[in-house]
This record gives sequence, C-alpha cells and structure tokens, in this order.
Amino acid sequence: MPSSPKSRFLLALALGGALLAGCGKDSGSAPTESEVPLVDADIAEVPATDQLGSFQSPVSGLAFWQHPSAAHESGLFAANGAAGLFLLDFEGNQLAKIDGTFDHGVDVTYFNQGEQAVVIAWDSATDTFRAFGFDEEVPPLIELDLTGFPEKIAGNFCLGREGGQSHFLMVNQVQEDIISGNSYKIKKDGGALQATIISSQSYAPFTDCVRDDKSGETILGRPPEEVLTQNTLQYTAKNAALLKTPSLSGVHFSEEGLHLIAASSEGLFSVVKFRDSLPNQFRVSSFDTASDVESVSTIAIGYGNYGGIYRDGVIAILEGEKSGALKLAPWNAVANAFGFKTGNPVSERSLLTAEEENKAPAPTIDLDELNEPENE
Repeated sequence: MPSSPKSRFLLALALGGALLAGCGKDSGSAPTESEVPLVDADIAEVPATDQLGSFQSPVSGLAFWQHPSAAHESGLFAANGAAGLFLLDFEGNQLAKIDGTFDHGVDVTYFNQGEQAVVIAWDSATDTFRAFGFDEEVPPLIELDLTGFPEKIAGNFCLGREGGQSHFLMVNQVQEDIISGNSYKIKKDGGALQATIISSQSYAPFTDCVRDDKSGETILGRPPEEVLTQNTLQYTAKNAALLKTPSLSGVHFSEEGLHLIAASSEGLFSVVKFRDSLPNQFRVSSFDTASDVESVSTIAIGYGNYGGIYRDGVIAILEGEKSGALKLAPWNAVANAFGFKTGNPVSERSLLTAEEENKAPAPTIDLDELNEPENE
C-alpha cells in the first residue's frame, strides 16, 4: 500500500476556468480525412489535488468504490501485486486489505439496483478470480463463491453493466495456449457469482477495456500505440467497439453522456465525447512540484459524486512504472477546460443523474382510509 503520508493541496480556485490553460475543439467542421491529428491548440493543465502516497511494489490496477450514502467517504481499490488488494480512502488511509497476489487489475460493479457492491480481482497465488461483496457503508469485505469463471487469463480485465441490469466480465482468456478476448455474463445469487461465457463474442487480445454501463458496449484498447483518429470507434461486434488508444483508457458519465479518457505512458491525456471525432488534450500538473506528471502507468475514473471538489467525478493517476505516487484530479477541472457540463453527475451505483435520484416520489393517498368515518 502507499508508503508515504498523504499530502493535500487546498485549491481555492482550482475549479475555475481561469486557472486552466484554455483548450477546446476546433470550431470548424469535422475533418474528413481518415486520420485526425490530436488537437494542435495549447494543451490544458489539470491540477492534481490530492496525493495518497506512493507504492513500493507494482500496482496492476485501480478501481473506485462509491460510498452508498456519504460521497466523501468513498474509496479506491489498488491491486498491489504480492502486497495484496487494498481499499484506501481519499486521505490515503487503509479501509480494508485482502491478502494474495493481485497482479491482473481490479474492478468494481454494483448489483441489486446499486445497493450491493462487488469487487473482483485475479489472485495469481491461487490462479483464480476472487470476488468480495459488501453492502454496509464501512465494509468488511465478504468473499463470494465463484462458478464458471475463466481458469487462466492474460493481462487485465473489466466489468460492466447494461442499464444496471445485466452484468458482464470482459477478459483475455488463455485456452490451449491461445489468447482471446472473451465476454462472460455474470449473475449474483446471495453469496455466489456465476459466470457464463457468451460464445458469440470473441475478440483479438486487448491491452485495456472499459464498458459503457448504460448501453453495455465494450471499448477495447489495442496496440500499437497510435494517436486518436476520426475512426477511433469502430464496431467489431454488436456490443463492442475498438479503441486505438495511446496506452490506458477509462470512461466518465455525465448528463451530457459518455466521455472517453485515454492516457499515454508519457502522461498526455486525451478526452473525447463518445463518438465525436476530435479529442481534447490535457496534462496533469503535480501540485507538490508544480511540474507535469510525465509518466503514467495506471488510471481509474470515478464518474459519480465523490464529495467536495470530486462531486462531478475523479481521476486516479499512478505515476511511474506501476509503483509511483498515487494522485487524484477532479473531473470538474477537465470539464471546465473543455466546456463540458457539470453539476448533475451520474451515480456509479444507480446509473441515475443527481436530479433523477433527488426527485421525491409522488405522495400516495389511501382512499379507503380517507373515506373511513371518524370515531366519535
């Protein structure tokens, strides 16, 4: 887990557009060439606002967990190899730890209309997927029984939903020394998870994958490292899309829809509204040294309300070669740089916007009770 105490940068104006170097889409019509260069305007600066510490051993993946009732008490899972699987709060404190060797990433999803959180990671010490559920606000993590899950994988994986109902696992599976990307449907029954392969969906191996939780579409990252192009999103199957990304990828939901974030290992980020042709670029500035983050090994996106300056979402960035400093940056700063809407985030648990969640249910009137004569 992080070995150094967390530092905090108090931003009074971090979320104001004046603080960020302006950079937006070309105001002209969309290019018609097959390859569109990344935006040639100035690259925006997005400040890192929290540092949770540094890792001394490789981290294979990060995933946010959204607290069910107190946004600021949410956390971040880190698959820290042989050191274990950690759940950290935004102060860098350890909320939970699972022993094992977690070196193929980690992901979180929500069952039962967002009420039940489940974290899944591959444990190389046992060569199995392991899953842990927690319904309470401050977990203990309860290990779930798994059936039907892949027995051998290569690289990382991702979880996703389709409208909050059907749940999926996308994984590079090894079968008879052949690696292919396969999709599984997952069902939760009490303390057990059952996985069933979707035989009609098999793809070439991928480097990164994320899912559109509302539509169920899969976005795959594949080498070689290329700039984003006009034809970035190419459908490879009914519910899958191919993303040519510099290195790492994530998604952010808002009332505007889905935004796709890609990061190169050199620390250059690109963000594009889903199916738009022109991405915008930004770098994350390190508040402690006032210099840009120049090396990124892992990112994670939390697109719900995570409290305070993270009320519209949060980006986790791991610097260095999988064992550097772990930093957070607010989605608001990205949104302000490029004119994206804020203020009505989509909950990762319910997939509803803040306005939808806050609508009070219509009052109900019991007509029979209303018509009962008063007691004398």
